[in-house]
Amino acid sequence: MLKKPGSQYQKVCLYRDGCNMFVYGDYGQFTFDSMTWMGSVYNLQYDNIGYQMEKLNRDSRNTIEIYDEDKCRDDIIKWLRQNFMIFMI
Repeated sequence: MLKKPGSQYQKVCLYRDGCNMFVYGDYGQFTFDSMTWMGSVYNLQYDNIGYQMEKLNRDSRNTIEIYDEDKCRDDIIKWLRQNFMIFMI
C-alpha cells in the first residue's frame, strides 16, 4: 500500500521488472519506465514530484489530471456566462 503520512489510502499495488515499475490500483495505473534505481514504496521521491514525474512514461504523464479549485470555479463561471447570458439581460 502506498500512503502519504497522515492520509487515507486505497488499494495500490506495485510491480517491478528491472528498471520498470508499474503502480496500479483504485486510482488507475502508472508506468515508470525511466527508473535509474530499483523503485519501491520506500524510496519513491514523494517530496520531489517533478523528479518523479520525469520517470513516468509518456502515456502515464499525458493522462494525469490535477484538480485545481480556482480553475474549476473560473470554468463554471465562464460556462454560466456563456450559456445563461440571455437571462442576465
